[in-house]
Amino acid sequence: MNYSAGEPIDPEFRSGMIAIAGRPNVGKSTLLNKILGQKVSITSRKANTTRHRILGVLSEPDCQYVFIDTPGFSTQSKQLVDRAIHKVAVAGIMGVDLVLFLVDSRGWHPQDLPVWRRIQSEKLDSIVVITKIDLLSRKDRLLPVISEIAQVTGSTEIVPISAQKALNLDQLKSVISKHLPKGPPLFPSDFVTDQDDVFFASELIREQVFRHYGEELPYSCAIQVEKYQLQRSVLHLHALIWMESENQKRIIIGSKGEKIKIVGTRVRQILESKLDTKVYVKLWVKVRSKWTEDERLIANFGYSVQE
Repeated sequence: MNYSAGEPIDPEFRSGMIAIAGRPNVGKSTLLNKILGQKVSITSRKANTTRHRILGVLSEPDCQYVFIDTPGFSTQSKQLVDRAIHKVAVAGIMGVDLVLFLVDSRGWHPQDLPVWRRIQSEKLDSIVVITKIDLLSRKDRLLPVISEIAQVTGSTEIVPISAQKALNLDQLKSVISKHLPKGPPLFPSDFVTDQDDVFFASELIREQVFRHYGEELPYSCAIQVEKYQLQRSVLHLHALIWMESENQKRIIIGSKGEKIKIVGTRVRQILESKLDTKVYVKLWVKVRSKWTEDERLIANFGYSVQE
């Protein structure tokens, strides 16, 4: 849908900001990517893969949805970097028109409660979205889950979905649009995300690290892009992978560098498909002990650590 400058907008047109919130690993980024029809936020099975606020815009004939993918709310960790990421999550729900509160279909979790309490304390309009319903072993297990979550939250608007299988996403969009104010679009119709190519490349590397190493590595991995430049029709991507110990570095590199080659190859393949150009990827692994407690380094990686 094209919104042309100067053309009148239907007075019934709706647009608004929608925060996607929930505890870590509940499917927030998967939902955003699926609803937009393209990858703008990285995903993995590792909790708290998303660390930054990601904006994604879906423009349709009668509505523009401006989604904010937030990191998972994590109130228990005492690490400085985790506290900084939690601040990003809290800031992501402030001032929006609607919050999608995501809960896993396998039942209410103690970590869901502080997220819901925060939404309630800010008196934010919200919809409860039950995710991953495709993982339920039987369909008749869904109704008890809906009943349980309705009882705990007191919410009367609950939408069960599977982002992975694209189940009930049209219904979810229909419910969302009813909560958004009438008004002109907030962004041009061809605008999809506020994240630039360098940011996407760094996040893609981190995603592939998490996907290929899983539980072998702790959460303490950060990416620093040193070079992102198109030269003679070839995109050159050079990046540093920061870890906290020499042992973690050895795991990342693998025997004779085989493991890091796999990560680099997958990053190259995804970027070549996305950008339709040849890509050269070079990765290095560096160690900085306890970087997750280093205020200067954390700030360099784009997190606010000031109270």
